[in-house]
Amino acid sequence: MFHNPLMLIGIGAAVLPLILHLLARSRYRTLDWGAMMFLDGAGSQQNSSRLSQILLLLIRASMVGLLALALARPVLYSRWGSAAAGRSMAAVIVLDCSGSMAVEENGPTRFELARAAARQVLEGLRKGDEAGLVLIGTDDDRDVQLPPTADLSAIDAGLRAARPGRGSADVADGMQRAADLLERQSSGRREIYLIGDRQANSWRNVDEAFAARWRTRVSASSIGVSVLPVGSLSAENISVDAVELLNPPAIRGQPSEVEIRLRNFGSVSRAAVPLALSVGTAQIFETRVDLEAGASSSTRVPVKFAQAGSQVLSAAIKTTGFASDDVLEGVANVIDPVRVLIISGDEREGAFRSESDFSRLALAPHGSAAGSADLAQVDVVAAEHWSGAAVALSKNEEMPPPAATAPPPIETQIERYQVIILANLESISAEQARALGQFVYDGGGLLVAPGNLSRVEDYNALLYRNAAGLLPARLETPTAGDGSAATTVLGMDISHPVFRFLKGRPDPIPGATVGRYFPAHSIRPDARVLATFASGHPFLIVLAAGRGRVLLLTTALDADWSTLPLSNFYLPFVQSMVRFLAGGRAPDNTLAIGQPIEFTLDDASEERSASVYRPGSSVTLPLELLRSGKREARYTDTATSGRYRFVVKDKGKETTLHFIVQPSREESDLTPITDQRWQMLQRTLGLERVEENEQSIATTVSSARNGHELWSTGLALVLLLAVVEMTAARVWSRTAV
Repeated sequence: MFHNPLMLIGIGAAVLPLILHLLARSRYRTLDWGAMMFLDGAGSQQNSSRLSQILLLLIRASMVGLLALALARPVLYSRWGSAAAGRSMAAVIVLDCSGSMAVEENGPTRFELARAAARQVLEGLRKGDEAGLVLIGTDDDRDVQLPPTADLSAIDAGLRAARPGRGSADVADGMQRAADLLERQSSGRREIYLIGDRQANSWRNVDEAFAARWRTRVSASSIGVSVLPVGSLSAENISVDAVELLNPPAIRGQPSEVEIRLRNFGSVSRAAVPLALSVGTAQIFETRVDLEAGASSSTRVPVKFAQAGSQVLSAAIKTTGFASDDVLEGVANVIDPVRVLIISGDEREGAFRSESDFSRLALAPHGSAAGSADLAQVDVVAAEHWSGAAVALSKNEEMPPPAATAPPPIETQIERYQVIILANLESISAEQARALGQFVYDGGGLLVAPGNLSRVEDYNALLYRNAAGLLPARLETPTAGDGSAATTVLGMDISHPVFRFLKGRPDPIPGATVGRYFPAHSIRPDARVLATFASGHPFLIVLAAGRGRVLLLTTALDADWSTLPLSNFYLPFVQSMVRFLAGGRAPDNTLAIGQPIEFTLDDASEERSASVYRPGSSVTLPLELLRSGKREARYTDTATSGRYRFVVKDKGKETTLHFIVQPSREESDLTPITDQRWQMLQRTLGLERVEENEQSIATTVSSARNGHELWSTGLALVLLLAVVEMTAARVWSRTAV
């Protein structure tokens, strides 16, 4: 049997040496010379020359015929091969079900071509053979596998039920799982058939270490491996890589920005790619985007949400070929105006004389105006009215008037707020430090902005606590008040959510002077400096603590020490800090595959319950009691990408929370394996690559059962005959002379 029988036509070329020899002889005529009869041995030399020419002719003809025979890939069936023919064979098909298999190939998809090739493997099996099935790259991390069975119809049913998912294939894992199944077979030939596209990413874990382990395993188990690649070498593709809020959470009624990032994986530039953004079922934005080859492009879309809650964002493009990554969903967590408590150490009568005046105006510029929508609801309390976990507010939730006419204060807990700002507090007690710690670890946001009244030794002792407290750095005494150390804000990390509002501005550096500030040293290793002064000292430092966030501003919030409140930088800066700090309590609604879903319900009653609706199914999720007054939900079965919808019920009221598990964008890169990589795989793993052809697949299965290919032996014989021909021609030419 031959794998490439058409190459046998080349055997006819074996007559070419004879034809060339006859044509060369026809150019000359033999003339008898009488004196030649007196030369001794002339006849014997002539006969010897003819014999050598005939032998060379036979060698050359054999070289041509043997080369054609080797290219036809003959299979040897000897007596031991015939014995093997009577034994059964166990084959495991490893089928690629990853996202890239959904690419259309002039009609059918790559997956349809792969499934057809798998059925050809089944058709090549005989009675008594067994077949198994391993699916890789499915949406479920528990990829399907069927052990070898003689019931080939069960394997065919598994092929019919298989569908391309959105996951990424791991060929190394598939080979290991197939080998595990085959090693349970006691006798017969054992073969693995890898069927998938040529995507290089699928082979990412097949490295030298894996190859070494595989060779050891194969030598002990005698397992053969054949790769049946399907589909073309096309790598052109555009994907939606990201859709996200620039500075979450979004505030109801406040403008927000959604960033959409597209990526061109191909080698050809694309113009006017249609892009649309939807919120829920309503399309709110549409444009066209130009993409350079191999480049990414970001588009910002202004959005204003009218309702609080989790809102599903959907970014979509229109392309041909691979459409699975043309749509990407995300979640915008929209909250009501942030509840902010400013605890001020310097509140005085008069316009813009109090420490909180500028920050309160920046957060709530409309105040109580009818129809206004501010980013925050701000309460201000003097430091002396803060006892720890509670503060005493006036009835109008503003600073109480003089004591003679002040109404009785209302005591409230600090946990009802989402963000607390410490503005120029003189000192902090141990009880207050503990209350702040609990507040932050529960998900609250804390902004620390000391000023001229602040005693740094108290801040360091109770908030920094040798890098074990809430303060991200140790504060030193402030710079001189004579202006000799005046500086400006110079460096800012625009990639961080706090400063993303500056992205795209021609000159993001604020034109303001900072006359005094607190130098910060001994910055905690888990903290991050977001902005610095021209002097090199930190201006803003962030620290994550528990579920909450802490920002340390090393200068005052009012205009006593800087001109920042008088610049157009101040309002968006303060709002961005508060928005960022409020995000600590907001759940992470957009996750990666395998990342758990977690959220907390405040003031949850014992009657409250929740159900989760998975992509394509629904199960009930009981809420686990975390501690009195709160219930925490945790859901870990997120191996499938898609939309997860939680419906929380409490006393007849329903609240819906959306979570999006986004698929990996690894499958968007359709770059195929290079020829050099194929050669390395064939050399190190000992696998055989069989290009898409019905007859070649059938012959591969047949030869795996009881035959042994001789193409390599044939090529070796051709090289050997070439050496013999050159040596004989050289020796006989010397003898003739």
